[in-house]
Amino acid sequence: MNWNLDSYFPEFNGPEMVAFRQKLEEDLAAPLEHASGLPPLEPSSADHWESVFLADEALTSRFSHLGSYLGCLTAADAANEDYRREEAALSRLGGPKGPK
Repeated sequence: MNWNLDSYFPEFNGPEMVAFRQKLEEDLAAPLEHASGLPPLEPSSADHWESVFLADEALTSRFSHLGSYLGCLTAADAANEDYRREEAALSRLGGPKGPK
């Protein structure tokens, strides 16, 4: 099977994919760190909490983007160790909620 995945990244482990993954990894802790310093959710703190929820939503979208890409690659070539290794590494990150 040979899918055109250029809408994700021009190439597997190319500069665009590597930068995307690194930025995603760097950003994963930000919503939790931001939320840990906030007061309980109430009308006076709603704007602050909204920013946490929106950041988490954006992270979920980016995490899903990379996961979908890797899932397509692995489905097309399940014997490719590089694809499987990258998919496992992403799984260990656990998404915006942190490691599983």
